[in-house]
Amino acid sequence: MARPITLEEVEAYADLPDKRELVGVVVSKIDRHMRGSRLWRGYIAMLSVDPKWRGLGIGTRLVQASMDRMMQSGAAEIVLETEVDNRDALRLYERLGFIREKRLFRFYLNGPRGATREGVASNEAILVVLVVGPPDGNLRELVAKTSAIAAKHGPFAATFIVGDLFASTWSDEAQALLDGALTLPMKTYFYYGTRPLPAQVAAKIPGQGNEPIALNDQLYYMGSNGILEIDGFRVAFLGGSCTDLDLAPRLERMPPGFNSYTTLDTPEDVAAGLQTLLENPALVLGKAVPPLPLNNAGSLQEARALSAAQNSYTEQLAHDATALGERRAIDFLFCNAWPRNVERLASTPLPDPNAPAWGTEAVTHLAEAARPRYFFARAPSEQEARARALTIAPSVLACGAFWEREPYENPPFAAITPPFLPPVTRFLSLAKVANAEKAQWFMALCIVPADTLLKGDTASAALQRPANLTQSPLLAPAAPPKQSAEPLHARWDAAPNATKRRKHKHSREPVAPVGPERCWFCLSNPNVEKHLIVCIGNESYIALPKGQVPIASDASSPVPGGGHALVIPIAHMPSIYAPDTASAALYNEIDAFKLALRKCYAAYEAVPVFWTVAVPVRRDRMDGIESYFRGAAQDQGLAYEDAEVAEAFATPMQPSELVRATDRDDFCMMELDHVRLLILLRGERFNLQARAMESV
Repeated sequence: MARPITLEEVEAYADLPDKRELVGVVVSKIDRHMRGSRLWRGYIAMLSVDPKWRGLGIGTRLVQASMDRMMQSGAAEIVLETEVDNRDALRLYERLGFIREKRLFRFYLNGPRGATREGVASNEAILVVLVVGPPDGNLRELVAKTSAIAAKHGPFAATFIVGDLFASTWSDEAQALLDGALTLPMKTYFYYGTRPLPAQVAAKIPGQGNEPIALNDQLYYMGSNGILEIDGFRVAFLGGSCTDLDLAPRLERMPPGFNSYTTLDTPEDVAAGLQTLLENPALVLGKAVPPLPLNNAGSLQEARALSAAQNSYTEQLAHDATALGERRAIDFLFCNAWPRNVERLASTPLPDPNAPAWGTEAVTHLAEAARPRYFFARAPSEQEARARALTIAPSVLACGAFWEREPYENPPFAAITPPFLPPVTRFLSLAKVANAEKAQWFMALCIVPADTLLKGDTASAALQRPANLTQSPLLAPAAPPKQSAEPLHARWDAAPNATKRRKHKHSREPVAPVGPERCWFCLSNPNVEKHLIVCIGNESYIALPKGQVPIASDASSPVPGGGHALVIPIAHMPSIYAPDTASAALYNEIDAFKLALRKCYAAYEAVPVFWTVAVPVRRDRMDGIESYFRGAAQDQGLAYEDAEVAEAFATPMQPSELVRATDRDDFCMMELDHVRLLILLRGERFNLQARAMESV
């Protein structure tokens, strides 16, 4: 499996005396997932069983044997491809635990079966588009490389160029390209880069207009900013350098004569282009207004205000779902800068350790408003790096950077009336054309225009969310500023060098605050057990514990697999009941998760017990469970508060004289179906987990 079969081995098999018949074969391999990666990936390249021997489980046994061998050799995952209408193969692989991850267009070139895509009326609806990174004047290479790509993989509907097409100085090859003597293989579209257009190009551009300008038969200038329809695709773009865009003031009035062809040579010009895009009816989200960026990143007060503003913004987006459903989708967004925070929640390695500093807040607002299906950008140039005091590896400055993020979902996540395209964005950064580091500089896409996808009887399979989807990183809460004292919020962990337990049986062990980098539950912790995550929302997520209570194999477990789950805030906070972290959006989402768990448990005649975690208990065992928990607390010298105190405690945004601020520092809150039980510990020890495990 890890090596090719030799001709001698085939001949030796054919000469076996018993003349056994060859009825099936599986071909597989195991190798590194990517260059430099530590992950070993198995790959099943082919499975074939003689038709007269099918239906006897031979294919299943061959695949299982191949999987076992690859896993013994260290494979962390196994992948394969099969035709979309090969139902027998799909059932076989799904029985063995494979899941459908994505659909590859034109992967098989063996006729209609290989070209079929569910949900598209015909193959003619699928268009092939080429997107390339900045040529930066490397025009002969651009023509030669794209011609070779077109000859091998074409025909292409169009090519789009990200960043600067021309160099800062005019050259003979630039003149040849402009005159058409240097011929591009397909229609090629470019927009305003980070430097002024050469005078020879600017002379061919009129002062007004909003359509692509044909500079020759194959080369088109889209403009400096705007939204165009090209070959059925809706394309949004913003040119200019975004170096100082975050500092540019909002304009009360557009500069006289500003339009899609206006050059964007100053931060004020770029700000005007951005503002024009954001005010375009095609990008209006409704009444939701994106929060302004922080003026002082080290201010705790501003960080909290921004977090509250982001929560309000997300809530308003949910109300704007109707307007979003009526919007026509943007297929492509092209920009010369990354959006800030785009690297959050992503597991793909960054091209540079300092890449998180590349993004700008203004481009984040544009990305959130446009919600494109594909967002292409490029790494900062050397000039931009100097202007923004960015530390970037010399190889990245010279060659650019390729980075493809996992797709992310824009809020709101529901409530839009179908049919609609999932609000999913794929962000990619492309390196410079034909760069010396051989970093990826082009991307070929088989894609159907959004408007075509939504016409007629579109199968739902074409509109499925990808398996590796993350929540939107653009509105993720900002990380708390680093402080020499305690962090802003801390979940608690036993200190490595904590002193021994005090003798008093109810005294509390010394504990040390932990930051997000050590928190077991923070998604920003690279060591978090991400494979246990079930669902991620705007404010919180559901995860499975490492061990079920009771264990899944226990006959007393009412829900298949155990049903034990954790409902955890995404933001790093000690408690959802602390006044400084209280959020209506967080409460509403956690309540929605609880309701979903209640419905799930109810299907198995069980009800939930909540205390951050959720554990299902058989309905017939709920009688008397409240008195059991009260007795368990009494055995330890503790008592539950009155119901009205528990109710006041559960609504921290409504101040109450029944609950002091210090009460929220040390407590135990439980929900037994719909009954709240609250213990204010005030430093006392309470072995909740052991009691809860014993009771269920």
